[in-house]
Amino acid sequence: MGEKKEYYNRNTDVVKGLLIIAVITLHFPFRIISEKAVIFPYFLKFAVPGFMFISGYVRTLSYEGKGVLSLGDAYGRDRILKSLIRLVVPFTLFFIFAQIFLRIIGLYTVGIVEYGLFALFLDYLRGFTGQGSYYFPLMLQFVFVFPLIWYLIKKKGFKGVIAVFFINLLYEVLKTAYGMSDYEYRFILFRYLFIIACGSFAALYERKTAKLNTVLMIASVIAGAAFIYLFVYTSYGERARIITYWQGTSLFACLYAAPLLFPLIAKGKMRFKPLEIIGKASFNIFLMQMLYFLYYDFAVTEPAGDLTEYLLSVLICVTAGVIFWLLEQPLTKLITKKITRSK
Repeated sequence: MGEKKEYYNRNTDVVKGLLIIAVITLHFPFRIISEKAVIFPYFLKFAVPGFMFISGYVRTLSYEGKGVLSLGDAYGRDRILKSLIRLVVPFTLFFIFAQIFLRIIGLYTVGIVEYGLFALFLDYLRGFTGQGSYYFPLMLQFVFVFPLIWYLIKKKGFKGVIAVFFINLLYEVLKTAYGMSDYEYRFILFRYLFIIACGSFAALYERKTAKLNTVLMIASVIAGAAFIYLFVYTSYGERARIITYWQGTSLFACLYAAPLLFPLIAKGKMRFKPLEIIGKASFNIFLMQMLYFLYYDFAVTEPAGDLTEYLLSVLICVTAGVIFWLLEQPLTKLITKKITRSK
């Protein structure tokens, strides 16, 4: 282990606050706004890739701040356990609450009696159900895959980012060759390897205070924007042979997002306390919005108006998520302290 240093970027909390509101906006069933409106493919749909970028960025800052130098350090027992606990505790609490709540209203059931305990366990591993249910399984994979990405970027720099791009591309080719379904595809972290690597590189780049190639960044944004246009606004998406699923947030589309996320997160100082709190509670809010939109689709039969419903939806999801976060954090910290060697 190397010398410990402290690295923390408050921009990440502000941006996460914006991203989780984007998630709620993306999942809200607007009647008067088309999903092809520019704000959707070029901004809102990058909410989850944005979280992946930040995950790579923040985890790299953590490694740097705590003096992690090798894969052995990165895969240390306590380091892995802490990462898992921060995911598993809030998700487990949410899962139990959601199962009880949905059974009470008679909406959703994967009952132990009807289907068996194993079915309930599979429902847990799949990340429950609803909008963004794939996120929990992806983040479990992230805990174990990220150290390899970080180590490659740390050793090879930008060449490592290029290598991860081609690994990501190879995955896209193989999933097509072997006929992977859309349902299976969404649960595999490999579709986000490149954007995670970009986040890790951004953290290391900031630390080295080197200059990114501005021309390369601009070219990447233009290329990514062109791919998004082809996938969303032309018939190319229907004829694509490699990037066939989740095209708007795919590897090529992330060429547009990554260079824009870099200056937003790694440069400047953004401070806005409400968004910082929302950002800190973003995972809890993400979970609550899944349950909210399940209930929304079940209970709301005569909408009163898009704007009013939308603002109310944001308020409900954010408030419920922040309250959940405030209640869950002490338990998570206690379990972390008991299970790991944390002081």
